[in-house]
Amino acid sequence: MADAAITDISDAELVSMLNTSKKELFNLRFQLATGQLDNTARINQVRREVARAKTEMRSREIHAAEALAASAQSASLRVSATEAETPEKSTRRRFTSPQDQAAKTQAGDAS
Repeated sequence: MADAAITDISDAELVSMLNTSKKELFNLRFQLATGQLDNTARINQVRREVARAKTEMRSREIHAAEALAASAQSASLRVSATEAETPEKSTRRRFTSPQDQAAKTQAGDAS
């Protein structure tokens, strides 16, 4: 099967083609072991078909992951843009020295 044809088929068809090629490769190896195989070059052809199918499947996985990451990044950019418009009060705790803490407690006792 040509490379262009592999890229045009659906995911289900690609999985089906991969399974069929793997079964054929198993049968060819079995025939080779029993001495019944006439065309030994067919083993390499089927191995390449399996490799092409796996490569196309992996390529599709990578493209899907990149698309997901791009959509997540654009969503986070939209969220950060709205956060920039409405600044919130800082939630960071400030360090107070023991002397400042003592002064606060004394001021609180005086009230």
